[in-house]
Amino acid sequence: KRNVLVTSYPLPGILRWFPVASTQTYHLSPD
Repeated sequence: KRNVLVTSYPLPGILRWFPVASTQTYHLSPD
C-alpha cells in the first residue's frame, strides 16, 4: 500500500508540469 501511495503522489506533479514543458518546447522551437 505504501508503494502505491508513493507512486501516486508525484503523478499530479508530472501531469501539472507536462503541459507547461510542452508549451515551452513549442515556443522554443518554431516549426
